[in-house]
Amino acid sequence: MFQPGLLKDRAIFLTGGGSGLGRSMAIHFAKLGARLFVVGRREEPLKSTCDEIHRDGGSAAFATCDVRDYAAVEAAFSAAEAQFGEIDTSTMPPGISWRGRKNSLPTRSTPSWASS
Repeated sequence: MFQPGLLKDRAIFLTGGGSGLGRSMAIHFAKLGARLFVVGRREEPLKSTCDEIHRDGGSAAFATCDVRDYAAVEAAFSAAEAQFGEIDTSTMPPGISWRGRKNSLPTRSTPSWASS
């Protein structure tokens, strides 16, 4: 459906890349030429995703973090930038939900990576 190389020279930060939709997206984006930095809570599934991408000739790295931990996400994003330079795209596949009312969510200033 998409031309090979469509995402060449793109670096993507993808949460939940160890399983389900996140894993499928990571593998597909890599086949289109993107460099993937996947994050999630469990190291083994993330490593497995990266291994599959590497076997297919792609470029991928990972870091473990819980996306509910703001500092852990910042650290993972810094690791992604150290690995691949500028990150072009960040994506969070469906599957994460917040319990509670919207006004009960913590408020934070916009992180440096979100404003670029």
